[in-house]
Amino acid sequence: MNPKSSFYSGLRRWARAVCLAPASRAPQLWAARRAAFFALALFAVTATARAAPIAIAFGLTTGVISGQAEEIVYRNPRYSDKLSQLLWDIDALPYAGFSLDAAAAPTAGPWTIHAHAAIKFAAPMKTGNMEDRDWKYTPGKLSEYSIHQNNTQSATLGAASAGVAWTITPAIALRAALAYKYIDYAFTATGGTYSYRAPSPPIETVVAYSQTWHILTPALSLIAHAGPRLAAEATLKITPLVWCTAVDKHLLTDATYTDAMTGLIYISPSAAVSYTPIPPITITATASYTSITGARGDTTTNKTSIPPTVDTAGASYHAFDVSLTASFNFK
Repeated sequence: MNPKSSFYSGLRRWARAVCLAPASRAPQLWAARRAAFFALALFAVTATARAAPIAIAFGLTTGVISGQAEEIVYRNPRYSDKLSQLLWDIDALPYAGFSLDAAAAPTAGPWTIHAHAAIKFAAPMKTGNMEDRDWKYTPGKLSEYSIHQNNTQSATLGAASAGVAWTITPAIALRAALAYKYIDYAFTATGGTYSYRAPSPPIETVVAYSQTWHILTPALSLIAHAGPRLAAEATLKITPLVWCTAVDKHLLTDATYTDAMTGLIYISPSAAVSYTPIPPITITATASYTSITGARGDTTTNKTSIPPTVDTAGASYHAFDVSLTASFNFK
């Protein structure tokens, strides 16, 4: 057996057990997962603090995210024909958060240790529509369609990373890091218009859907300095190590579907420009794009009359994120 493939297979199985546990353990695991994230973030920053000299920056962030979460039910586990698809809009969702960065140079050489942790929260608001499509009878032939108001009830975006940077010249540096990304959304769909039945539903919540992603990825950055006050950074993250838990509650029928999935590919390019008008304050503008595709897995329900299914659940996520961060640097 290939040792590398065996390692990744074992890592995926371990993370699947932790991240995709049964819904009956959700309250305990929600607290455990959040504690694990903060522990990882704290470790990433404090581990850097063991080297000296050290620079620490605390940042306050505000931004807007726009994109879409997708929920899929496949017709069978062997093919990609869809039985059902729900598209949840995320239109111009504002958020706020904070970050903590640390950097240290353990030697007089070109190497620097870096660590980063950040978390962002969004308040509940209307963020567009939820579209529901079904292909019940013939693959590719739409049988049912409805559109509803989408309400993003909550959004939490977390990140933690640790790595090393290599200063090539005084103006250019490369940084490599191992990063963890946490993405969690909760949506509800209200009211709506059906094209295949009458009358339209009442103005009430008909579906609630949550989607939680865990991503472990390498990150490679190119950093350029134009003097002591201005810098630019380009980063690329790409990985197959993606896990997702999704819960779909059909409130009018009291049916709950829980999906445990692994992803095919996560890719996230980003660019940032930083300016230091007055030390120790740095202003950073960041733009990024996130794409997660190919997630598939198994489904269980709270109804004994509905049997569990294997490899028919699917999900994806795409989003643009622009933000502005004010950092306060301490040495």
